[in-house]
Amino acid sequence: MGEGRIVITEVQESRKELKITAPRGTRIPITAGATGKVFLASMDEGKVRRILREKGLPRYTEKSITDIERYLSELRRVREEGVAYDDEEYINGVRAVASLIDLPTPAAIWIVGFSSSMTYEKLRRLGDEIREASRRISARVRGRA
Repeated sequence: MGEGRIVITEVQESRKELKITAPRGTRIPITAGATGKVFLASMDEGKVRRILREKGLPRYTEKSITDIERYLSELRRVREEGVAYDDEEYINGVRAVASLIDLPTPAAIWIVGFSSSMTYEKLRRLGDEIREASRRISARVRGRA
């Protein structure tokens, strides 16, 4: 993460022919989607407010959260649940779920899919799975596994 952007450092693509992907090195705005939410939720609210004042909350799609107080409320939920969701907030037709990996250098796991195949039920199930995976990775890296 740097310069208000999240950098994709590793990719595991779906085996399906039609898929959503981004190559390593792709930079995503810190205010975009589920990944932005998990990184911002890991920061104190004062720092988040400063970032949001500087970057703003762009309307990427009609579902983007552009109200700062509503966005901060969403970040509080992310902190409590340990998982962030994106319901076509960054890219039309795409849903995502992300969870922060607890390391000294910020990292996250992120799953994206087409809205037509990633139902709300599937999104919630993946949220539970990704939260547990990030917990296991964090523990393993820190030697607590």
